[in-house]
Amino acid sequence: MIAIGLEEVGLDEYVKGEFWAGELYIDNNKECYKKLQFTSPGLLSSIGAVFGKQGRTQLSEANKEKVTGNFKGDSYQNGGALVVKAGGDVLLDFKQKTATDQVSLADVLMALGIEGEPPVEQAAPTMVCDDTACKLE
Repeated sequence: MIAIGLEEVGLDEYVKGEFWAGELYIDNNKECYKKLQFTSPGLLSSIGAVFGKQGRTQLSEANKEKVTGNFKGDSYQNGGALVVKAGGDVLLDFKQKTATDQVSLADVLMALGIEGEPPVEQAAPTMVCDDTACKLE
């Protein structure tokens, strides 16, 4: 598995955060992004996506997991996900339409021919406190 980023801004944090276990490449000129027709929406579309309901929900989930970020670099470039089998046949071609779009794990598993439901992540316990004590629920 490989990932292709569009710039080196944030690369150190990405590697240290262990967000990807495969190979990482940088496409400074965005050549693959252009050839794959990944869009680069304008400011208003990006702001609408990030501060809309889906964006706020994703931000909340990221904060719970202690995943932080910043607005350094090209924050307008959308990406996607490709699943390609040996020989070059494309099994899945997902392109973000907005910054908050994410490929479905179920779609990736289906493209790979893996049957069954994707694993369900369990929510971390919540600390609940009263006047005398705290407990995890």
